[in-house]
Amino acid sequence: GWKGSIDSQVESLRARAAAGKAALAASAKADTLQAELDALLKDIAGRLPVQVGLVVVKRRIRVGEVVGSWCKTKGNSAKRELSKAEFKDETFKLGVQVNGEMVTRKALGELFDSVDTDHSGWLDLEEAKAALRGWEEAAIAAERERTAKERQVRRSKSLAARKLQAALREPTASPGISPPNSPGGYAS
Repeated sequence: GWKGSIDSQVESLRARAAAGKAALAASAKADTLQAELDALLKDIAGRLPVQVGLVVVKRRIRVGEVVGSWCKTKGNSAKRELSKAEFKDETFKLGVQVNGEMVTRKALGELFDSVDTDHSGWLDLEEAKAALRGWEEAAIAAERERTAKERQVRRSKSLAARKLQAALREPTASPGISPPNSPGGYAS
């Protein structure tokens, strides 16, 4: 009887050790996913077009309406165009932040230049709408990616916690065999 009891306990300890290793592996995976999420958040926070798009999305700004209202002067043609100065002023008013700090007018000027395809210093309504819609789409894609990664992290952390709890549970004794050092056990 006592040899069987020892074998049973050894097997139980091996099972707990394996469960502990599984918990450590799950915890390591959760840590890796958390690091990936942190890097993603940092990347999103540092991309000006995405941050402009996020403000547009969160404030439910209608691209067509806002671009028209931003145009205060006329460009080189009879149709309304958005000047670089107007773009910088109006975008600055939105309170866009990059890496937690207010965006600079210089950065907004560079952003304007990146979408001024004809390098005229003016954005016609279609150029401005296309740019804002593109930034809006980039923001939506970034938010989806962030949400999916956060979900992965939560699930992974939950799995790691369950595996750790399972590893820490006391093994159940086999019927008819007393654990060592207990009344009726084999140690005396």
